[in-house]
Amino acid sequence: MAIKTFRSGKIVVEGNTITTGLVENAALNLNINTGEVHGIGDNWRRLVALVRSWTLTLTVKTDPADTAYAAIRTAAVLGTGTGIMSAVQVWEDASHYFSGSAMITAFAPGKAVGGVDATSITFEGTGALGYT
Repeated sequence: MAIKTFRSGKIVVEGNTITTGLVENAALNLNINTGEVHGIGDNWRRLVALVRSWTLTLTVKTDPADTAYAAIRTAAVLGTGTGIMSAVQVWEDASHYFSGSAMITAFAPGKAVGGVDATSITFEGTGALGYT
């Protein structure tokens, strides 16, 4: 069994890689909304798949000089353009990655006494999530 570690992955936003050492954690969630199709008298719930969605939540050490971090911060704070990042990639290793367009829906810089400043960033997909 080959267990994946983040040592070989990376996060790329609009062609800019978030410095790997800055990423504390990343969670990519694929969600499938469902509709219930069971009827009166049925003993078990039956479902059909409706629409899919995805989110990416990152916690990164705050580094204003990091190109990718600065671009995300600018888009979140200034609301530049539509707010949609057309190229968000989550690399598992050197050749496999998830990709799609996403909107920044949360940007939460935090301060910690005696700790390193960190920012939580959430992207919501605005279309299909691909895998290469």
